[in-house]
Amino acid sequence: MRRKTRTKKKRSGIRLIAALLVAACGIAGAADHKKSSTYALVSGTVFRDPGLAFPGASVVLTVDPAVGAQPHKKFKPLKTTSDGRGEFAFRLPPVPGHYVVEASAKGFSPQQKKAEVSDPEEDVSVNFLLMPKSKQGGQ
Repeated sequence: MRRKTRTKKKRSGIRLIAALLVAACGIAGAADHKKSSTYALVSGTVFRDPGLAFPGASVVLTVDPAVGAQPHKKFKPLKTTSDGRGEFAFRLPPVPGHYVVEASAKGFSPQQKKAEVSDPEEDVSVNFLLMPKSKQGGQ
């Protein structure tokens, strides 16, 4: 009789483990689904005079205050730094919106450009050419 009892305990333990694995897979699948949802993209490159890539430039994306409508309730400014090739990218909610992108770096005049996202999966490109402050003042 002991053998039957042990077998039942082993089977119920295996069933419990199987149920936990199925539940974990369901949670992981939901997380993967959330990651794969659609989004808009505002990306570009920061250059410096005479047209070379500008790594390490600060890039900030905000909602355009002139338009007034926000893409969603609590949109906080997004900040990043251009990579080794001067490139940057922002993932945005899949709703239409008007944004201002600003690139800046120490010793260079900051530059702002507007970006309009009208399609949920749109990729908007914004490029900057930062000029040294001393050169811009002399022109």
